[in-house]
This record gives sequence, structure tokens and C-alpha cells, in this order.
Amino acid sequence: PRAIIFFLLKWENNLNLLKEELAVNPMNISSMDEINAIANTVSNLTTADSLRNLILKGESKTLEFKETFSLNLHTNNRDKEIEFSALKTIVGFLNSEGGKLIIGVNDDSLEIVGIDNEIKKQHRNSPDKYLLHFKNAIKEHIGIDYSEYIEYNIMQINKVNILLVECSKSNRPCYIDKVKFYIRTNPSTDLLEGDQFIQYINTHFKDL
Repeated sequence: PRAIIFFLLKWENNLNLLKEELAVNPMNISSMDEINAIANTVSNLTTADSLRNLILKGESKTLEFKETFSLNLHTNNRDKEIEFSALKTIVGFLNSEGGKLIIGVNDDSLEIVGIDNEIKKQHRNSPDKYLLHFKNAIKEHIGIDYSEYIEYNIMQINKVNILLVECSKSNRPCYIDKVKFYIRTNPSTDLLEGDQFIQYINTHFKDL
């Protein structure tokens, strides 16, 4: 796998050099489009491979997996507790050092199951509706003003789609429903209250 990754990265680098040369000595537009298509394919392959290797490492302080965002696999209905669990993880990352949440991975077996079943059953087979639902959940329960710290995209691995949520460290405390405060510990998400909460706020957000 490392040899393949090295080859793909080298190939991508060579394509970038070729594109720079073409900017000085242009070919026809169709040739440039073909080169861009190849470059995009290589980029997607290297990204998927990196995510696959990341998943194999298992959960950590900065990485967590969820099989679905809100679909209960036993009832095939939306489950607010499952959704809350994912949002809790995001808040924990924001209040700690950041991290990645990958939805579509079984956290026990590390099997990449994907989110396609959830998209089909809960969002009329529309990835756009799925992303809109995710966005609205962030807006409702965490706050639209924290969107700058949260990047999310549907990615394809092993011919299935997953949702990659990348969280950066927030410069101010973040809560779920303006009440519950979570932090990320290795490799879980914990609710802080009372003296622990006050001490954490005073040390982690001391510049406020």
C-alpha cells in the first residue's frame, strides 16, 4: 500500500508540473480537460487511501466513527439519541484539540459500511438532502456561528459513501442546546459539569 501511495503522489506531482508547463505553452482545451480529469481521479484515490489507512488505526482522541448519523438500524427510523451522540462528538472536538468524525464506519469492526442506506431510507436517496439535514442539525443544536470550525463532505471509499466531518479547535466554549458542555478524552467524549467545567474553561479558554 505504501508503494502505491508513493506512486500516486508522484504521479499527481508530475501532472501538476505538466499543468504548469502547459500554462506557459498551452495545448488545446480538450487536452487540458483530460489532464484535469486524470488529476482529479488521482487526488480522489490518494484521499480515499489516506482515509482508509486512518480508519484502520481505530478511534482516538482526535478520531471517532459512527455507523449512521441519525438512522436506527434496528427500527429503520430516525433516532434522536443516535444523532445526539454524533453532535456530542463534534462539540467535544471543538472544545478540545479538534478531530475527525467519520460517519459510515462500524466502530467495533472498523468495517466501512457507508451512509448510502441512510441516505436512501431517510433522505429519498438524495445526498443533498442528507447534507442539508446534517447542516440543520448543526445549526439547531450547536449554532450556526460554529460553522467556521466544522468542514464536512461526502467521500467515496470502497465504492460506498461516507461523511467526513473535520473539526478544528474552537476559540470559545461550545455547547449542545446551549446547555451541555463536552470535551474529548482518549478515546471518548465526556460531559463536564461543576468544578471540572469551571476549571477546564479557565485553563483551555484562558485568553477569553
